[in-house]
Amino acid sequence: LLSQCKRLGIRRIHNTGISKSYLTQMANAKNIRIMAVSANALIKQRQAEIVSALRKRAFIRVLLAQPNSQFVSDVEKAESPHRLGQISPEISGVERLLREYAEEAASGRSTEEIGKVKIGYYTTQLRASLVLCDENWGWLTLNLPPKRAVQSVSLELSRVDSGLIMDCINHFDRCWEIVEQCGQSFQI
Repeated sequence: LLSQCKRLGIRRIHNTGISKSYLTQMANAKNIRIMAVSANALIKQRQAEIVSALRKRAFIRVLLAQPNSQFVSDVEKAESPHRLGQISPEISGVERLLREYAEEAASGRSTEEIGKVKIGYYTTQLRASLVLCDENWGWLTLNLPPKRAVQSVSLELSRVDSGLIMDCINHFDRCWEIVEQCGQSFQI
């Protein structure tokens, strides 16, 4: 098992979707890719790292589920009857938070001196939640409702030849391409 994990670039297996491993990875990355249903917990918990990355001119792309879509409705039903109607407002809240973080990063600076944040909305492409920093570090969280992503098993990834991180990057980039072709992305 250990040799296969090393071959795939799996550095650690975490019991949940939450970890301090994000701290330095996100804060120092130049290219950050995030894909999640709402990314609500991640974005709320990583404000300092996102602001730091933007001040260092990072390019952050965030793929979120299309609010009020059938996909969102299906995820809510799968997670719990108590989740009905909750995810779409979370997605709107994430967009608002990212705007606030960009404004905080720009405080006392011109907009040319900070990085950029783009948001895209997908419909059904999610296979697992992703946080990818540059091409060297990744966080892959299995989506297995009724568990929420923050409660699910996650794999911390590093770059190795023919490793899992490149599959994650290629998946994200293809989904981003589809979202842009459909006119479902915009810059904050």
